[in-house]
Amino acid sequence: KNDDWRSHADEVLAGKKWKDDCDGLASTILDLLCRDGYHPNLLYRAMVDSTGGDKIDHFIALASDGQKLYVVGDTFGPVYPIYQMKHRLLAVSQVSQGLKWTHVDHTKWVAQ
Repeated sequence: KNDDWRSHADEVLAGKKWKDDCDGLASTILDLLCRDGYHPNLLYRAMVDSTGGDKIDHFIALASDGQKLYVVGDTFGPVYPIYQMKHRLLAVSQVSQGLKWTHVDHTKWVAQ
């Protein structure tokens, strides 16, 4: 199956069941947060290596409260502070910037 980064926010809001993988969960969470008025400058898509290496194999959503970052959409578990992340952060895309991806230094992003 090809990843399509599809949001299921309409299904969630209608109380319908849905099923997808990591990119679908992250896309849905980000869409719901935006619909709820969360500022897109504080939201990020993120590509990570789930084993801590350098190969992208997982997709998550990040949200900031203005001071700290949290992993808010991860099929590995519930919301948690980014400093507890076991994945290696490789690239991010700020929601307000569209799909403009930036490679990042994992250590700088998770040190909080």
